[in-house]
Amino acid sequence: MAERDIEYFAKLWEDSKPKDGMVHNRDTWDRLAKNWGNDSPKVKLKKDEKVYLMRDYLLEKGAMCEDTELLDLGCGPGQFGLVFAKTVKHVTLSDVSPVMLDYAKNNALKENLTNVDFIEADFLAQSVEELGWEKKFDLVFTSMTPAMDNVDSIRKINQVSRKWAFNNSFVYLHDSLKDEVKQNVFGMPITNKFGDSSPYSIWNILWQMGCCPTMEYYSSKIDYEYDLCRQTAYDTVENIIRDRGPNEDEVDKVLKYFEKRFPDGKVQRNTEALFSWILWKVD
Repeated sequence: MAERDIEYFAKLWEDSKPKDGMVHNRDTWDRLAKNWGNDSPKVKLKKDEKVYLMRDYLLEKGAMCEDTELLDLGCGPGQFGLVFAKTVKHVTLSDVSPVMLDYAKNNALKENLTNVDFIEADFLAQSVEELGWEKKFDLVFTSMTPAMDNVDSIRKINQVSRKWAFNNSFVYLHDSLKDEVKQNVFGMPITNKFGDSSPYSIWNILWQMGCCPTMEYYSSKIDYEYDLCRQTAYDTVENIIRDRGPNEDEVDKVLKYFEKRFPDGKVQRNTEALFSWILWKVD
């Protein structure tokens, strides 16, 4: 019965994924990495608030302490793992993208962190044995990463962890600028913002596995302001066309739209998101 239910929720999870043609590999994330770290101080402060709240949550639940050896899987530029490194014994930051890892290394140097290491790995493609990660970490942390992609990735995370695992993912995301450009420039439909079944599926799969997961929610609203320029138009298209880099015609169309839409030269964007925080203990 449990295996049949796991298969049901695995299919629900798969069916809910965006049908945007995006391939989650090294080349894709190397290409997207250039936009990391370009937030204004105000936006960075708002994003950092979530990181510290998450750290406090994990400490409160006993999933993290000063003796913890932590794996940040799909770490990106180290937004989470480098903050956690100031609290725990050791952090391993792993990502499929060497460009992302270069950002993470530079950020670690800026913070004078010495209890971190960096591993380029494709968690979905490589076995736990190949990586040498069998029961190696006290806590496996995942946030908005395709490394947490299916039932097999959950099973592998449970192989890697000695004690705890955690996942942060979208329940929904409303992006005013993305939706506006999709509809008005490219004539694309707006996706139902409450349409992502991944947290629901992940929780139920873990329940069927006997992991007794807990789930909390975190909401966030962020206001962005960008200079009206070609780079802003390019970045906006890249956030919509996910299976490749934008072409010149697409960027031109968005730039012309922005020139009419934002005559003061400042492009406004508002995001509203709800995240699920799923925590489970690995026996």
